[in-house]
Amino acid sequence: APWDDLTSCTRTRKEDFRAMGYSVRTDGWRLTAWLRWDGARLVGDFSQPPVGVELYAHPAGEADSDFDATENVNVADLHPAVVRRLMGLAEAHWGKGPGEPVEGQEPR
Repeated sequence: APWDDLTSCTRTRKEDFRAMGYSVRTDGWRLTAWLRWDGARLVGDFSQPPVGVELYAHPAGEADSDFDATENVNVADLHPAVVRRLMGLAEAHWGKGPGEPVEGQEPR
């Protein structure tokens, strides 16, 4: 069973990750974009399309801490404008331009 090895996430070197999830939460929404992972620079690659996108609605008045009640239906395909806006927020916060070197490394 895939969950038998409880050490796999903690024993995988960060350089060997294949994807990384970046989440943005706003009033009404939570987006997680799963990006290809650049193991040399240890950053998600915002220059490529996401491997996957999750968007969950958080209706006003719902309990903020009960995500199991609101994060059961991925509505990313139904709200492309929201996905674009929240992806822009994620990239503005975490994105590094292609070719930006990691401190101490030569640019590629």
